[in-house]
Amino acid sequence: MLPLPKYLFTNIYSSTPSPCGRGTNRIIGGLRRSWVRVLLGITILLFLAFPSFAGYISLETKLSSEIVSNTILVDVNVINKGDEAAYNVQGEIAVGGKKFLLKKVGELGVNESYQSNLPVRLRFKSPGEYPLTLLMHYADANQYPFSALTCQVFPFKTKGAPGSIFGKMGNTKLWKEGALKLTLRNIEKSTKKITTCLAVPRELTVKEGPFTFDLPGKSKKEIRFPLENFSALSGSSYQVFAISEYEQDGAHKTNITPGIITVKEEKTLFGINYLLIIAAMILMVLFFIFAQFAGKKKVEGK
Repeated sequence: MLPLPKYLFTNIYSSTPSPCGRGTNRIIGGLRRSWVRVLLGITILLFLAFPSFAGYISLETKLSSEIVSNTILVDVNVINKGDEAAYNVQGEIAVGGKKFLLKKVGELGVNESYQSNLPVRLRFKSPGEYPLTLLMHYADANQYPFSALTCQVFPFKTKGAPGSIFGKMGNTKLWKEGALKLTLRNIEKSTKKITTCLAVPRELTVKEGPFTFDLPGKSKKEIRFPLENFSALSGSSYQVFAISEYEQDGAHKTNITPGIITVKEEKTLFGINYLLIIAAMILMVLFFIFAQFAGKKKVEGK
């Protein structure tokens, strides 16, 4: 911190003669000193409360697939849209209850692309729509690990009617712990037996699920997913997906509902939120300024 000019201290801590006597000068001088301390305190809190800007990595992901007989051909195309390189970039596919690792790239520079493909043999018992997820693993220059999730539905030997289950999921903020709520609605008259889970990046942990339940016709149900922050940094945002699967008219159906989780650190001082402290400091400054001017008017009136 740069030292304040000497004349500033002279103006603050010294008082000039007044016809009202030394007592008034000491009061006004004390108010000025308190005012400066409060302003310095607010400045320090502002530096602590707001993070500094840094580089970032942003992976723009395109996931596509094609069914050939009983095999799904998965194609992955990722572009680094951030302003710094990503390291140890590797895709991970999940389909049909199994996970498959794709090729690994040591460094992915700004605007560079990562491409990989994989054929996977499918062994589903019935036709329908099934989920396909892609988890991209990568790290920053300090080798801190991150991940990004993408999820979609693909058809398997069917061109049937659309499903009867629709979902809605809001966004949420958390630091250490939190929860995300999913609402499912059954628009048909018949009851559906549904299994639903929440797919998240590896920085987050879902503490409960999957859930299996019956959803009667023309009704809705709310499911709560408790979450825990495992290694996500403050300021990060993650897309997550609720995957709900059920049977309808002899075919397998999948509903995917997206949501956003924002990780925000709760900055505190002695257990009190910084913003509340700053607000209290501002009120104190306003009080001291008012008291200072009131004291001056009182002195001038005498």
